[in-house]
Amino acid sequence: IGGTLNFDAFRVRGAIAFDDTGYWNGLVSGEGTFDMFTLAASAEFTSADEFGAGASAGFKATDDISINLGFRYFDTDTTVSGLGTEGYQAAIQVVAALTDTISASGAVGMYFDGGLPANAGVDSVAYVDLGLSYNPGGGFTTGASIEANALGGYRLNFNASKSF
Repeated sequence: IGGTLNFDAFRVRGAIAFDDTGYWNGLVSGEGTFDMFTLAASAEFTSADEFGAGASAGFKATDDISINLGFRYFDTDTTVSGLGTEGYQAAIQVVAALTDTISASGAVGMYFDGGLPANAGVDSVAYVDLGLSYNPGGGFTTGASIEANALGGYRLNFNASKSF
């Protein structure tokens, strides 16, 4: 269940999900757009003592190029302190409009501490992410990206959506 409220340059979203075991997950986020800048923040809570938060800032460098900075935090067990249950991620992204319907993006970032697999053997790892998106209109969007990290791992992503 979720909803969005729009107030001029501000947007507030909230959502909550339940299952038949009693588990729930809630999210609240806010966003403000000011001329060339967009600022956003979010928080997530679960019945399993998990907590997450994120913040981002974006601005238009030119008509066709945007720069975004982001940070996120997630704790998989808020009842325990200092045992590697907390993870962090920070990134900077550049998005360039190649045409009216196609854009390319590139990001560099770092994962820290609990944001890494337990068998990674390191406290942080750098990554790059390159993507391409297509938004022809009519409520249809699609895109693909590849993320590669300093440990030799990679992830391919593909998405497509249609709004009715």
